[in-house]
Amino acid sequence: MKPKWNLMYEGPRLSHLLARHIFLDPYFSRRLGKLEGFQDKNYLWYSDTSENLHGGYYTEEDMKIAKKYGFEFFTNKEKFSKWVTKQNELHEQTRELMQKYELERKIDSVAKKEVIKLIPNITKIRRELFVYVLSCQPQCTEGLADELKRTISEKIDDKELVKDLFIKLTLPEKKSFFSNEELEWLDIVIKAKNNEEVKKLVLKHYEKYFLIPASDRTEPWDLEHFKKLLKNSLKSDEDFEKKRKELHNQYEKSLEVKNNIIKKYKLSDKAKELGSMVAEIGYYRFLTSYYGRWLGYYLVLICRRFAPSLGLTFEELSSCEENELTDLIAGKKPVSKSELTDKALAETILIKDGHIQIYFGKEAIQIKKAELGEIDYSSIREVKGEIACLGKATGRAFVFYWNDNINKKVHEMPKNSIIVAPQTHPTYMPALRKCVGLAVDEGGITGHAAIVSRELGIPCVIGLHYITKIVKTGDLVEIDGDNGVVRILELSK
Repeated sequence: MKPKWNLMYEGPRLSHLLARHIFLDPYFSRRLGKLEGFQDKNYLWYSDTSENLHGGYYTEEDMKIAKKYGFEFFTNKEKFSKWVTKQNELHEQTRELMQKYELERKIDSVAKKEVIKLIPNITKIRRELFVYVLSCQPQCTEGLADELKRTISEKIDDKELVKDLFIKLTLPEKKSFFSNEELEWLDIVIKAKNNEEVKKLVLKHYEKYFLIPASDRTEPWDLEHFKKLLKNSLKSDEDFEKKRKELHNQYEKSLEVKNNIIKKYKLSDKAKELGSMVAEIGYYRFLTSYYGRWLGYYLVLICRRFAPSLGLTFEELSSCEENELTDLIAGKKPVSKSELTDKALAETILIKDGHIQIYFGKEAIQIKKAELGEIDYSSIREVKGEIACLGKATGRAFVFYWNDNINKKVHEMPKNSIIVAPQTHPTYMPALRKCVGLAVDEGGITGHAAIVSRELGIPCVIGLHYITKIVKTGDLVEIDGDNGVVRILELSK
């Protein structure tokens, strides 16, 4: 019997070399199962060049089991401590590698022999990083969220107050360098507003943070990005000093706020522990995924450098296995161009009852279509998701798609728009700063959209799965963050 697939995420087309560390190795190696005690028995992942998309699907049954095992895993203090420690070690290994090679600046000057030795090191760390990212997928942390809500409800009957306290108890407690970037940028805007010389500061900021959005799917920021950002900020009447103070205090006073809530409403220490755990998981999920993305960008740079001299396109070369890539760069021919062309067309990974099959080319497209079928989204006007930040907002939708040039499009969005997106990450920050609401296909309570929406205080609904397939730019949309619902009120003309 064919599984009933649930779409969990989409992204721009991802070639085999870049995808396998994230979506295949954890299943082949069983590392994810060894970590959590649970391994999905059914899973479908595809990448299709004709659509320029990739997507991942789970079954409802496996997601329920993941919720149970995830709760047991993260509430085991010893396992959780090791989970954190191991990621810190992987982060340090990534930093050391990146500081040593600086491929984002020096890709053309690194010797071929050094690149050949470097590739296995990149892939070893990267596949480890993504085991930890997958271990805290939304379905794996949903049980923690449910238990925290239940714990709060033991003392409080008001459902709206329960939602509010849940949000506050799961607020971030640690600043990542993403948050530091935002704070330092606000410092520059404040100085510019006061007519201080900021050109050197903008350049310094660019040199320090330009790599943030770089991944196997997106490019780094260029200097023009920050110039546009500053220009738009100077036109704004927003109180940036107040904004900076609020953001700073949110981290500095996070624990104080949580302690006051526990005391005021006589909640158990368990509520505080669960809230802090959700915040900690969110911190590591976000950070670990970005170290993996940066290493993916290093592989992108390597493939871009060597593809022309090998008579291959980037798409073809990045469809290699790791050992095929190193052999090709070394002058060997372990795989033909025609094979790589076929692999670059499409790929489908299909896992049924634990049995893994991989398809490439036209066969991959046929398998994907046979498994997923077609869905008509045209008549849907309301979608239920998960509450990330409370509040309601109405406005015209501005829809982002994975195929967009996000770095460019964020500067084109009108102020006071409702952002509708597959997911968010630091590349979206210029748009997030001027939107009034946020609706996202993907994400859980520990994801970027949830964390940032709370930082900015904007209504946000996540886990909508297909909101980008039904809302169009210009539609009048209501974000009901209090109930986790997004409604189309009026279609654009």
